[in-house]
Amino acid sequence: MIATTIDSVLAQTFIDYELIVIDDGSVDNTAQVIKQYNDSRIRYVYQTNAERSAARNNGITHATGQFICFLDSDDEYLPHHLQTFYDFIKAKNFEDAFYYAPSILDSGTEKTTSLVYDGNQHHAVWAWHALLQNCGVCVPRTFLNDNNFPPQFNVWEDMHLWLRLLVKNKFYQLPQPLAIVHFHDNRSINNMFETIDIKHIDKYAEAVNHLFANYYDQIKPILTQQMRKDFIVAKYVAFAGIAAKKGMLKKYFSLVKRIISYKPSMIFNPYLNKIHWIAWINAAK
Repeated sequence: MIATTIDSVLAQTFIDYELIVIDDGSVDNTAQVIKQYNDSRIRYVYQTNAERSAARNNGITHATGQFICFLDSDDEYLPHHLQTFYDFIKAKNFEDAFYYAPSILDSGTEKTTSLVYDGNQHHAVWAWHALLQNCGVCVPRTFLNDNNFPPQFNVWEDMHLWLRLLVKNKFYQLPQPLAIVHFHDNRSINNMFETIDIKHIDKYAEAVNHLFANYYDQIKPILTQQMRKDFIVAKYVAFAGIAAKKGMLKKYFSLVKRIISYKPSMIFNPYLNKIHWIAWINAAK
């Protein structure tokens, strides 16, 4: 997939950029694919596998441009992505702000557009619920001098950083989609939904709790402790529903235990009571 991703950058109508490719310890032919390109704007950096946060942080340290955009190896930019961002930022006199554009979400069978900011609430609160797509983010490199992706996390690590930046900086949204996010069977989140990986799901909660434990003075009062609890409970409830439908009784009850620990009143929740019976019925099949 990396060739399609790189090709989408090389096809940009805006040509004054650097493309930094961080190879996070791949064991396939990634290096060979990238070395086939003869373009001085491409810089290939190999690192021992340290997961996505460390890879992005490594890319940031190699960046020399004034603004940084992000692109995962299975997504792609539309041809006018960089030009549109450049024109928009130039119109804002290159103001230091958090710039964001929606993306096209391509499942293979359906294409939709990611959520768009409606201006009815603080932009950080909107982002908290929307879960921003990384390929739609463009921020000044100076924002990342003292802020980086938390290297201990490989889930929700992007929102951990975006929220810290959003609560204290201006936010501008570009109106049209500028990138394509491809949903496929090999995406890690798809595997988590398929297998109900409890440890991976717990990492979501751990990352959210880490943000509030270590940066609460920065994010309050925009983001509240109640939002933290509600978000984590909603995440566990969503996976509990999937586990119930799959008849994964042990995993279902493990998730329910976590739900109750965060919000004891959920034991009386009608939805939870409904999927409780679904879990038993499907487990008995």
